[in-house]
Amino acid sequence: MTPTKMTTLREPRPPSKSLKAESTPNRMVSTSTLVSASKVLLVEDNPGDARLVEIYLLESDLQNCEVINKVTLGDAIAALETGEEFAAILLDLTLPDSRGFETLERLLAKFPQKNIIVLTGYSDKELGLRAVKAGAQDFLVKGAFDAEQLTKSLRFSIERTKVLKRLEETQRMARIGNWEYFPETKAFTATDEFYRIFGHDEDRIHIKEENFHEQECPLKLLREIHDDVSTSGSVKKDLKIKQRDGAYRYAFVQCALRHNESSQLVYQGIIQDITERHLSELEKAESRKRYQEIFTQSKDALFISTLTGKFIDFNQATVDVFGYSADELRAMGDIHSLYYPPERKNEFLLKLKAQKAVKDFEISVAHKSGEARECMMTATLIANDDFIGYNGSLQDVTELRQAEKMRKARDLARQSAQMKEQFLASISHEMRTPMNAILGMSNILLQMNMPTEQNGLVQNIKNSSEILLGVVNDILEISAIQNGKVVFENQPFDLAELLKNLINVMQYKAQEKDIYLQVINGPDVPQHISGDKLRLNQVLYNLVGNAIKFTDHGHVKVYIEKLHDHGSSVQLKFSVEDTGIGISKKTLRPSSIPLPGCCAKTGSLKALGLAFPSARTLWSNKAAKSEPSAISAKAPLSSLT
Repeated sequence: MTPTKMTTLREPRPPSKSLKAESTPNRMVSTSTLVSASKVLLVEDNPGDARLVEIYLLESDLQNCEVINKVTLGDAIAALETGEEFAAILLDLTLPDSRGFETLERLLAKFPQKNIIVLTGYSDKELGLRAVKAGAQDFLVKGAFDAEQLTKSLRFSIERTKVLKRLEETQRMARIGNWEYFPETKAFTATDEFYRIFGHDEDRIHIKEENFHEQECPLKLLREIHDDVSTSGSVKKDLKIKQRDGAYRYAFVQCALRHNESSQLVYQGIIQDITERHLSELEKAESRKRYQEIFTQSKDALFISTLTGKFIDFNQATVDVFGYSADELRAMGDIHSLYYPPERKNEFLLKLKAQKAVKDFEISVAHKSGEARECMMTATLIANDDFIGYNGSLQDVTELRQAEKMRKARDLARQSAQMKEQFLASISHEMRTPMNAILGMSNILLQMNMPTEQNGLVQNIKNSSEILLGVVNDILEISAIQNGKVVFENQPFDLAELLKNLINVMQYKAQEKDIYLQVINGPDVPQHISGDKLRLNQVLYNLVGNAIKFTDHGHVKVYIEKLHDHGSSVQLKFSVEDTGIGISKKTLRPSSIPLPGCCAKTGSLKALGLAFPSARTLWSNKAAKSEPSAISAKAPLSSLT
C-alpha cells in the first residue's frame, strides 16, 4: 500500500519569512482572521502538485489544517470507509488506479454527501464543469489557482460541512431523515437520521443499493417505495419498520421522482419517525373504544345535556329509564320537564351551576308509562367556548327502594311473629299451672269411690284436660308446628276407649242442639293400636266439635274403617259426616283448602273454624275434603299391636 503523506499546518508566520516556506513547512502567513479547517483529504499522486497545495495552505488563513495525502483512489476510499471526518476532499481525476471522470463517479457512488473539489489540467476544464454538474462542490485547474482561490473553495466547503451538521442535528431533533437515489448511476445517499429510524445507523457504510432487493436488507422497503413512485410519480404513506432488535417503529414517508439541475433522474424522499404519535393515536383510539363500551353497556343512564335540557348524546340505558324512544328523546326540547318534584329539579340545577358538580342527588323521573322512577343523579358541569352543559349519570334505584321496603316489611313481620310467639309462650305457661291442678284433682277424684255417672264425668274432665294440656304444649312448640316439624309419639292405646271418651265429651253439646251423635266402627278395625293418642284426639275433637258447631239439626256420625294392612301396620280412615251446611263445590278447591277461623250459618260458608287448620297442621301429609252434606278427614295411625 502506498504510504500516506500527512502535513499539519498550525501557526501563522511573519510575512518577511514567507520565502523560507520550503524549510519551515509548518509555518504559514496570515494577516486575516484564523479559521479552524480540521482535516483535508488530498488524493494526488504527483508529489509536486501535492507540495504546491501544501504551500498554498501555508499561505492561507486556515488554522490547524491537517492534510492527509493519498496517492490512489483505493487508498482514499479506504480512509473514508473508516468513518474519519474530512472537511473537504481534493481529488485529482488522473490516478494510478482510476483515470478521468470515472474517478469522480466511483467516489460519489460511495460517498455522495462528501465535499469534493476536483483538480483538473488546462485541457480538462470542461471535465471540471461536468464534475460540478455530477455532484462535485467545485473544481480547480492545476497551475491556474492560487492560495486565495484554494482557501476560498476550502472555506466554502468547511462552512457547508457545518451547515450539513446543523441540518443533521435539526433532523435528529425533528426525527426527520431524507435520502436520494440516482437510478442511472446507482448512487444512494441518506442522512444519519434516516439510518437511525431504520435502526442501522452503525451499518450505513456497509449498505449498498444493490442490497435493497435482499430480504435481510434493512432498507428493502425503499425498493417497494421506488417501484410505487415509478408508477404514480409520488408516494405518501405510513410504514411499520422492524428494527434489528425486533422493536417496531412507525414512520411517515414521502417520495417523488424528479430531474435535478443536471437533468439526472433522482428519487428524493423524506422519512419522519411518528412512533410516539402513532402509539398515542392508538392509545386514544383504544381509550375511545373503552369509553364507548362503557357508555353503551352501562346499566346507568349516561348522557350529555345542555343546561336548557336538550340531549346531545345518551346511551341505551337512558332510553330505558325514560321509556321514550331515542328519536323522541332527541326531539324533546327540555328533558328537565321529566324531573320532579319541580323544587328538586330547580335545586339540582342551582347546585350544578354553583358547585360545578353534583353527586348522588335524589330525584324522580317521569317514565313515559306514567310510572315514577326513583333515581340518583351525578353530574359534572361542562363549560367551554362553544358548549355549556353537563355530563349526567342517572342510576335507577326504584327496584332497590322497593326491595328495601320489602325487607323492612319482612323484618317487621318477623318481629311481630317473634312477639306473637313470646306472647303465646307466656300465656301457655300461665295456663299450664291451673291445667296441672285440674288434672291432679281429677286423678284424686278417680281414686275415690264415686257413683258410676260421677266417675264418668270426672274421667271426661281428665281426658279433656289432657287434650287441652297438649294444646298448651303445642303452643310452646308453635315454631316447630309451623315449620312442619311435629314429632309424633308411638305408644299403645285403646282406640275403643278413645272413641268412647270422644262421645262422652261431645254428647252434651250435641244434646243441647238435639243432634244425634254416633260412632260407627267398620269390620276388622283393631281395638288396640300404637300411635300418637294425643294428636289423634286433637284432630277428632276438632273435627267433631266443628261438625256439631255448624249443624243445627240432624246428626253427626264418625266412621272408622280399615283400608289396608301393611305387615305390622294398618291404615285407618276416619270420616266425620254431618247434616250441616258444608262447603260448596264452587268454593272448595280440589287440591287445597283455605282454612280461615270463623263461620256464618247463613248458607254462605266463610270458614271451618279451627278444625281443618289443626288437622292440616298436625297431619300435613294427608288430605281434607268437604261436601255440602258432609265433612270427612282421613288420617293414618302407626303400627298395630
